[in-house]
Order: sequence, then structure tokens, then C-alpha cells
Amino acid sequence: MTVVRLLACVCVAGAALPAPVVAEPAPRAAAWRGGTIVAVSENDEYAFRITVDQHYSNGMRLVWLSEPVAATPTDPLAWTHRVAGAIPGFAARPGTLRLGIALGHNIYTAGNTRRVVPDPGDRPYAGWLHGGVALVNDSADTTSGNGVIETLELTLGIVGPSAMGKQLQNFWHGLINYPQAMGWDSQLRDEPGIGLTYERAWRRPIAREADPDATGFGGLGLDVVPHAVAGLGNVATYAAAGAMLRIGTHLADDYGPPRTRPALSGIAAPAGADRIGGYLFAGFETRLVGRDIFLDGTMFRGGPRVDRRPLVSDTMAGLAMTWRDWRASFTYHWRGREFETQGPGDRFGAFSLGARF
Repeated sequence: MTVVRLLACVCVAGAALPAPVVAEPAPRAAAWRGGTIVAVSENDEYAFRITVDQHYSNGMRLVWLSEPVAATPTDPLAWTHRVAGAIPGFAARPGTLRLGIALGHNIYTAGNTRRVVPDPGDRPYAGWLHGGVALVNDSADTTSGNGVIETLELTLGIVGPSAMGKQLQNFWHGLINYPQAMGWDSQLRDEPGIGLTYERAWRRPIAREADPDATGFGGLGLDVVPHAVAGLGNVATYAAAGAMLRIGTHLADDYGPPRTRPALSGIAAPAGADRIGGYLFAGFETRLVGRDIFLDGTMFRGGPRVDRRPLVSDTMAGLAMTWRDWRASFTYHWRGREFETQGPGDRFGAFSLGARF
């Protein structure tokens, strides 16, 4: 259970952002007036574990995603097209451009939160408060069901006591009469964080969704969504690749459920279909990690650290449901060992809720 189940109730979130350049589907409202709000809450308690918090204890992300931005001077967000066009290689395929703004908070603790002086071989305590701005280019072919989405996101924030990880976690634990995490006085020191992330995912149908009155593949669609991600910054530097297999309905609406990073962030905008849709999914990701501040420690101020493992694997499975302008999902996540003195890998769950307005 942890820090942000409090805000988890209000929701918090992360999601990906959609994309640029030439297509101009008529939005229901100006891009800056409408959009989608998505909340994501990740917590080790959601993995049905009967233990106190440990390692990646809690993550929250709240995202606003604009309606498609028109490339006309009358759209106040038209500058996003100029920015996208100035980035070499970005939005090379005509697509739908959106702007995303996000606010997030993560908490990391030792495996044994009862110790006042943590084991030096255990994961350091850390809080991470951050905000981000992103461009997303979604190039979808409605005829074939194929799609490509690319997201470029700039993240700024603070790691350390100023991120208020100790206060948030122990305040919430006090409200629910849950044991306090005792080792926060040894947390990573304050250090500004910056990161640039580029992500691309490809949607490839294997079996197209049949008409509701037809039979075919049980009336369901089946697709695969490979992805690749690269991140650069003092908080995280890594390269990752993986894929997700999905079976269900309304698969062409998105590229998977939204998550917090490091993980494929999905796309946050429900498509507004009148009937209920949904899909089951399972996937994996392998990351080559060059730097992780939550394991390597701060770059300029010293402090606790552990020996990071260069390769980390993630496996996930879950369910997403859509109805009109709403989407909800749950993901069960298995994460492999991240540092040499770690025992078994970690498990956590992720809830997301999004609404288009």
C-alpha cells in the first residue's frame, strides 16, 4: 500500500501523447479547449501482495491530451506543428498531432522498510516529482487497421527530499494505520532531473474485428503492437524494445493502456464508440539500462547506491475496457531483478482511467 493510494482514488496518470503534421480530422472543439484527461496509479499493493511497500512502491501520473491540432494560424496550438517539423525525423509520416502535458510522482523504498538505517545492499529510498510536455504523431490507416504512433517527451523534475516522498508515503500510512517506512532519512539527496524520451509503436492486425452480427474470429480482433523506446537524461538513460498481443474489440482505438515510464505509455484518447469495447492483452519489454538514478544514486551529490543490472525484463498482462468517451484498464506487472543484491523481481499493478471531454 503506499503513498498515493490517496491520490490514486482521485486518479493519476500517465499516458502517451498523439501526433502531428498534416491530417486535420475535425475536432469536436478547439484543440486547447477539449481533450482527454487520464489518471494512472501504480502500486505494489495492487499486485495482491501481503507485504509492506518495497522497491518501486508507488507511481502516479495525470495527463491532459489535446484534441487533434490543426495546422492553421487560427489554432492557438498550431506552433506544435512548427516544433514537430523542426525535429529531424519526427512526424515524417502524415498523421494526427496532439499536445500532451503531464504531472507525475514516483516513490522508491528499500525492501525492508522497518530498518531506520537501511541495508547498504538494498534499494535506496527516493521520491521523484516531475512534469512533462510531449508531442505525439499518430499515423493510422483506417482501411487496413495498421498504425504507427511516435511520442517525443521532455520531462523535468526533482529527485530527493523536495519531492516529498517521505511525507506523502508516511502521511497516507498514518491515515490507514499502516506501518511507517523508517529509512527515509537515508534517501537520495536533492538533484534536478531532466529526460528526453522517444517512443515508437506499430499496430499490426492479425485478424480484423468482425461486424457485431458476423461470426469470423469470434467477432473479435487480434493484433500485435511492437515498440521501441530510447531515453536520455540524468534520471534514466536506456533503450528498450518489446511487443504486446491483444484480443478483443476496438483495437484500432489505441496502442495499449497508458502507463508510467519506464514502460510503453500507450495512447490516452478514447475514440467515442457507442458500444462497449475491450480487450485482453499480454506483453513484454527488455531494457538495456545505461543509467538509473534510483539505483546508481545522484550524479553530483553522492549518497546511497547499489550495483545496477544492465538488462531488465518486464512482463505484463491485463484488461482494458472502453465505452463512449471513457476508458479504464488494469495491468498486472512482473519486473525482473534491477540490481545485483536484489532478491526476486518485483510485482505491481496499474489502474488507469481516461475521459474525453
